[in-house]
Amino acid sequence: MKEIYSKLYVGGDPDYLRLKDDPDWHILRCCKDGVGGHRETIGYQERSAPKGPTYLFVERPRKLILNLVDTDDPSYIPPALVDKSLLYITDSLRVGKLLIACNRGESRAPSLAFLWLYLNGKLPAEYHKALRMFRTLYPAYSPANGIRQYVKDRISAAKHRR
Repeated sequence: MKEIYSKLYVGGDPDYLRLKDDPDWHILRCCKDGVGGHRETIGYQERSAPKGPTYLFVERPRKLILNLVDTDDPSYIPPALVDKSLLYITDSLRVGKLLIACNRGESRAPSLAFLWLYLNGKLPAEYHKALRMFRTLYPAYSPANGIRQYVKDRISAAKHRR
């Protein structure tokens, strides 16, 4: 687990397990499978999550759990899921500490942290400079192609709106 911004931490399963019941922490759990993941939280066995209001994410006290897979295809990353995550990060940091955790702490969790930092003006405006700075903050960053491309596209779209 590493603090990458004031009260904003990124990590993996061991960090989630250590903090999951700590009332001083909010957690953004960025994984479909694994301990505390979307599948375990809702309790489904099928390959796909059941359709309905908890299909993309499920909220619990001090937790937001995402149905997010680490894939090479960015089309598997729903914008509504990312939008909810970004709002959750902002809201959580207003009241305390936040751990963003996927399974290994290398791809999904740091990608959402990177995107939040970028969109909130905490990183340089140029993508490559922002990425370089983020990698100094979080050297373990190793995104899968899908989340990497999603973040890059989202940043490009945001730059065009300025």
